[in-house]
Parts: sequence; C-alpha cells; structure tokens
Amino acid sequence: MISDAYKYHGAALAFLIDSLNKPLMIEKAYDDKHGFFLICGQCPLYLKFSRTRRGYWSFSFSDEQQFLCSELAEKYGDCIVGLICGADGIVGIKHEQMRQLIHFSLEKSENVSVKRKLSGTYLVSGSKGKLKHQLNRNSLPTAIGDYIK
Repeated sequence: MISDAYKYHGAALAFLIDSLNKPLMIEKAYDDKHGFFLICGQCPLYLKFSRTRRGYWSFSFSDEQQFLCSELAEKYGDCIVGLICGADGIVGIKHEQMRQLIHFSLEKSENVSVKRKLSGTYLVSGSKGKLKHQLNRNSLPTAIGDYIK
C-alpha cells in the first residue's frame, strides 16, 4: 500500500519539477529520515503535509526535525521547508523565514500554521511570530528556483 507521505511528497516533487520546467536531481538528504530531500545536490528541502482539506493547516516540528533543518541550513546555506496544505497547495519557506516563525529551541516541539481565504494567498504564523508578507502557491518553486539557478 502507498502511504499518505509518499502520495503527498510525490505530488509536491512532481509540482516542483513541472513548475521549474528543467531537469532536477532529487535524492534523500538523510538515509534514515523521512521527508528530507536534496535538490540538484545543493538545495535541502523538508516536506511536511497536513490532510486537512482547506482553510487552516497546522504543522508540528519536533526538536529532531528542527535540528535537522538547522543542520542542513548550516551545511548548504539554506533549508527550504515545503508545507503541503492538503490538496490546496504548497507553501515554500526559506530557513531565515522559519526563524521568524519558530524558536528553534531544540528542546520542544514548535508549531506553524497556514491560513488561506478563498482565492487568497497564504498567511503563515508560528509559535514565535508570523511572516510579514503572505505567500502564494508558487512560493515553493520560487524558493527552490532562487537557490539552484
């Protein structure tokens, strides 16, 4: 049986390939950690998903997930987080933006929430604060495209 994680991650990676319209090499960033990918050998991507259908999506980041994102950002200069909001869309958040949202305390879980009104952009907030600018449905391919030019 195909797990939900494979379905959502596969859809996100297919969306990324179609949006960037160029060949991409995708590999696992960690052999034993699910959801962490390395795009073209230079851009880390961490994908999380929420099954909620629309309006409000919540994502929890364990201390280990925070550490791994920070570790990848330190090694490669960034770690893009892709928040898959059910079938609605995917929000791409750069590591510096994630630092505005959560504390990266590495001692406890932190939460990020994504909201979107009908035909609107995504408002992203976390336990530390919120992003000043809302993100659109192309924020993931834009963040990756900026990184792998």
